[in-house]
Amino acid sequence: MRRALVPVLLGALLVGCPDQQPDPGEGPPLADAGLPMLVEVGETAQFDGGGSELASTYNWDFGDGEEGAGVAPSHAWTASGHYTVVLTVTNAEGETDSAGVRADVVWPLAPDAPSTAKRIAANADWTEVYVALPDFAAVAVIDPADRTVQWRDVCDDPRTVATASNVGRWVVACDEGNAFQVWEGDARLADVALTEYGWPARAAVLNASGDEIGVAHGGAGGLSHWTLSPVVAMQWFDREQFPDSRGLARLGSDYLVSRFRSLPGGGTWWAVNASGPDGDVLPTHTLAVDPGPDSDTTTRGVPNYVGLVPSPDGRTVALPSLQANILRGAFRDGLDLTHETTARAVLSQASIDGTEGVRKVFDNRDFASDVAFSPRGDWVYVAMLGMEAVDVLDAYTFETAGSFQGIGNGVDGVLVSPDGTELWVVASYSRELVIFDLETPGAGVEAARLDLRPAGVEELDPDILRGKQLFHRAADPRIARDGYLSCGSCHLEGAADGQTWDFTDRGEGLRNTIDLHGRGGTLQGPIHWSANFDEVQDFENDIRGGMRGTGLLTDEDFAATSDTLGPPKAGLSEDLDALAAYVESLDAFPKSPFRTNGGGLTEEAEAGRAIFNTAAAACATCHLLPEYTDSQWLAPAEPLLHDVGTLTDGSGGRLGGGLPGLDTPTLRGVWSTPPYLHDGSAATLRDVLDANVDDLHGGTSHLDEAELAALAAFLGQIE
Repeated sequence: MRRALVPVLLGALLVGCPDQQPDPGEGPPLADAGLPMLVEVGETAQFDGGGSELASTYNWDFGDGEEGAGVAPSHAWTASGHYTVVLTVTNAEGETDSAGVRADVVWPLAPDAPSTAKRIAANADWTEVYVALPDFAAVAVIDPADRTVQWRDVCDDPRTVATASNVGRWVVACDEGNAFQVWEGDARLADVALTEYGWPARAAVLNASGDEIGVAHGGAGGLSHWTLSPVVAMQWFDREQFPDSRGLARLGSDYLVSRFRSLPGGGTWWAVNASGPDGDVLPTHTLAVDPGPDSDTTTRGVPNYVGLVPSPDGRTVALPSLQANILRGAFRDGLDLTHETTARAVLSQASIDGTEGVRKVFDNRDFASDVAFSPRGDWVYVAMLGMEAVDVLDAYTFETAGSFQGIGNGVDGVLVSPDGTELWVVASYSRELVIFDLETPGAGVEAARLDLRPAGVEELDPDILRGKQLFHRAADPRIARDGYLSCGSCHLEGAADGQTWDFTDRGEGLRNTIDLHGRGGTLQGPIHWSANFDEVQDFENDIRGGMRGTGLLTDEDFAATSDTLGPPKAGLSEDLDALAAYVESLDAFPKSPFRTNGGGLTEEAEAGRAIFNTAAAACATCHLLPEYTDSQWLAPAEPLLHDVGTLTDGSGGRLGGGLPGLDTPTLRGVWSTPPYLHDGSAATLRDVLDANVDDLHGGTSHLDEAELAALAAFLGQIE
């Protein structure tokens, strides 16, 4: 039987017919509209003004344009929302008084609660809460009753957990571990190491009965659908169908998937019906580019780093992201990028059929990393990674209702208890779980702070951990002004954001974001396309420049070292050196999903390698083995640069001067970093080759179609 949603509100003075008027008596009236209520759309709510005093007439405004009269009228709403119902009473002398009461009108819950891949999840009966701990190869299991913590050793680099609504099972997806595991209590029901080379398990979800698993494969792209007994992959959807798949949920028989890094034309998410033998890919849904205009409270741009969380009613999805303002710049539109117009947190809403609804661009916030809904879906809690905060919004209007701040570093997971009385927040980089007792949806007090390090032992070197915290910390005024930006805004977790920025005002030009993974700081040579930095600590210039932070160096030390190719900054600030230590720790390239399952080159790529190494193609002239680059310093402050025919009017300069050429980027892991070239003008590796009509970028004009395809295949398999 469904739990009653409307409280009994008949007053003690109400006798017989609900519209019978109490004796008004004499004196000024006092209105009493009754108790707050929760009611579903279309369901009749019974109101009670019988607690009012000295009233002759009763008039009701139900907040949706409809009105009523009498002591106890009824009303049904046709749309969800938080309505203020106002009762106005009048006495015999014509004196009036008004009182309001809130009516929360919600849609019925989905038949089965959605399963969503997140940093934090809970089982259906709220006896266990699970937190994925990427740096510890573990999942924390917390008892909500006594808040004790146990740990489950799982596969390497666990990124998400998700639960089934009808059974006590949970699934964990491990990126570097290239695996997923299904658990029930202390028992591990499945431990699947993916044999598909370079297809990591970045997110995983369960169906309601816990016997089907969906896996999104991250930067490699693609989606796979599995059964549990036996463990069999039923369908594989390749990366061309689902590139850079990251946000993942199971809603009924559908998988909902978001593309993490967006194309310039807009964000993307999909629905896939997995009930048929081959699956049914439903139409692609787009999050539109916001045309602006820019202001001190909002920015233009494309939603990027897109996550996905369905509402409890299954009617809408919330898509947290970062709005990247790739429309702005001195070359693109004559307007310089500023610290408050480069990027901001954004939350988009879309109906399940893909129609985009409300979108909120946040002021003084960086990346919206996760969301959680209240139990009936009428409030949404938005995690802000670098601002160490959770903002609370009306789920229907996206108006701000409150905020929790100063939570901890790296806020990337948020969860609300089934009764709506607790807010659980994961601060991954400070290794904490923070629990708030909710007084209202938008306010509360901190009730507990739990250590998420297994046995209290830290896995990362202290300098690397500190650097990771600083790298993503928009809340630190030394890093950024007003909390809009962090290093992670363009390099979340060290990766490239897939966007091309207009840095003309910085003395540069159009610059495609470079992935920091595999480069180990300066192991690949100079930094940036124009080789304008010679040490990681030179990012102090970006911190003080485009990000408008006060800096990690003293003003005196910065004045002495502000020339990025001049005196070194290393050793002058422990925090700046820690930031460099984190960047230098990113020394591994991603595995290519285009290789064979054994990790070798395909036959086509082997043919492409032979072409790559020919004198006619001359690719290896600049992309020297083993690092596939000739990036180097010919002398102090003098890098080796090449003009390979890709410079345009938008290429800008170097350090405020001319741009004679570009630093040679490594080709290791290049498959994972589209778009290509310094200005992002090539969408694919094949486009790079096709654009080389004058043979300035190696010699490729003599190659036929099969040879060009083979060369592109080899480039996509270099590690």
